[in-house]
Amino acid sequence: MRYREGNPPLPLSARTGGCDFSSPLGRRLVRALQDAAPGPLLVDTGFPGRQQAVDRDLNLPDRGPLLFRLWSNQSSIIASCKQARSPRFAAARAQSAAAGWPVVARRSGGTAVVHRPGIWNFSLIRFAAPAEDVAIERDYAMLLSVLRQAMARIGILCDQGGVAGAHCDGKYNLRWQGRKLAGTAACITRRDGRPLRIFHAALAVDGSVREDLAAIERFERALGEYRDYARDAHVTVRQILDENHIGGRPHDARRPTAMAV
Repeated sequence: MRYREGNPPLPLSARTGGCDFSSPLGRRLVRALQDAAPGPLLVDTGFPGRQQAVDRDLNLPDRGPLLFRLWSNQSSIIASCKQARSPRFAAARAQSAAAGWPVVARRSGGTAVVHRPGIWNFSLIRFAAPAEDVAIERDYAMLLSVLRQAMARIGILCDQGGVAGAHCDGKYNLRWQGRKLAGTAACITRRDGRPLRIFHAALAVDGSVREDLAAIERFERALGEYRDYARDAHVTVRQILDENHIGGRPHDARRPTAMAV
């Protein structure tokens, strides 16, 4: 693993908790994702602006038909495109920012999610041929397969499916023993006349899920959306490893090219 000179690894956040890519757990996870990915993995260690981090998947140069990107973001609430159209959005965004959680919008649907150093974002980016059919089920299956293989390499066996009481719930969640470990979303668009498909997962690695859910609930209530999320419906990688005394190293396997930016 290498980092671009002058661009240090992400710092740990004392307030929100976090796991940087160069910490012991971070190195294990990055290695596991490299081993599992069937294409090149871009390890994005920069901390650009919050909105720029979210939009970067859309603006990456074409590096072949399939690319994976691993990245993190500053502490923020990421609103769905539907929420961003709400007449209450501006006031809700200001209230959330005053509480320490700036809000940016994404192009996909669903409901609000949290970004912070302890949430790792993992994107599957497919630059498709103009006549290629969109295969949402296939690409979601590939994304989840990579995550499940990576988790298995560090001793965590996962499946997929909905989780009652979880925020931004869906059938493509990554689950561990019925609890949500990662949520997913998709963005289907076009660039230069070609289909561009992005399938994204937000993996809870470390930090306080309770604080995350409190921030989401506060923002959504300001929008007039009243949902209460179950704290025990969620889990982090750190919790699983600590509570189940899972250790050791991920086994050696083929490693596709890892690129650092």
